[in-house]
Amino acid sequence: MRLQRRRFGSVFCVLVAVTAAGVGGAIAAGSGNKETSETTVDAATQSYQEGLKAVEKQDFEAALGHFERANKSRKNDAATLNMLGYTLRKLGRLDDAFKSYAKALDIQPEFPQAREYLAEAHLQAAMEQMRHLREAGAPAQAEVTMLLDAFAKAAWTVGARSAPGDSTKRW
Repeated sequence: MRLQRRRFGSVFCVLVAVTAAGVGGAIAAGSGNKETSETTVDAATQSYQEGLKAVEKQDFEAALGHFERANKSRKNDAATLNMLGYTLRKLGRLDDAFKSYAKALDIQPEFPQAREYLAEAHLQAAMEQMRHLREAGAPAQAEVTMLLDAFAKAAWTVGARSAPGDSTKRW
């Protein structure tokens, strides 16, 4: 019984110490070393910021490297995963972009930018399918027409056919 109490007491003290030090910092650093944790966070933040600068320059290859480094340093960060998805989408890697957006939205379901970028990825995928259909020529003409109708219905549903210049009207 005494041994169990000692173990409980030791476990309790460790839990209190870890909580006081910050669970995230202890886990991210792999130890209780606060300097290592801050360095990791700073490296992730720096990589993320460099990725944003590369996106501004439309250098998506460079941005991808920066966001991948940020993601390695700071796992499960919705903003990083969102920008990783954005960059992958801009590079035409839609399957990977969809996965990245899904992870970001699992972490932060109410993330407007990730939802908008995910919708753009779906539109990009749809446009890619339209390109394939058009390249198929006459045998795919009926499908091209059906897809054009689907695009028109979708545009009408979301209010794209409201008054010219009215970008505030929604479905």
